[in-house]
Amino acid sequence: MTEYTTQALVLTRDLVSEDDASLLIYTEKLGKIRARAKALYKPTSKLSVHLQPLKISTIRVVKTKGFQVVDALSQEKIFTSDKNIKNLLSLVTVIDKLTNYLEPDYELWEVLNTKELVSRDVLSILGFDPTHASCLRCKKVKPEKFLVSVMEYVCVNCTKYFTN
Repeated sequence: MTEYTTQALVLTRDLVSEDDASLLIYTEKLGKIRARAKALYKPTSKLSVHLQPLKISTIRVVKTKGFQVVDALSQEKIFTSDKNIKNLLSLVTVIDKLTNYLEPDYELWEVLNTKELVSRDVLSILGFDPTHASCLRCKKVKPEKFLVSVMEYVCVNCTKYFTN
């Protein structure tokens, strides 16, 4: 059994049993991990408020067969306004798809640990630098949008070709 104390950003939180949760967490020391949190959904849970998505927390995890969160203390949310939530949730998907488990990226962590998370910075670190991007369809330089579904940049005029 190994114990780690590290700062972490909770990416997602899923119900796995009546009271337990599975958390997707990006940590400073371990990189991306999936951890179980026992009794997180109980009304009396003291960890629940500290393990909300898009919250930076100092966590203590124990590794036996898998990771289990045993303690957490939140610091603050990384966003300041509700209008950014949709963009941040899309960014969570990008981080999940483009990072591997147990491979810490200290440059990525520094960007995630800022008060104002900027998707442009995260995309640059993950290999999708917008300064060198062009539209997937029409090749226009400096496209305005990054589509998570295709993991490519597109211009406003071409987004209609990639919607459901």
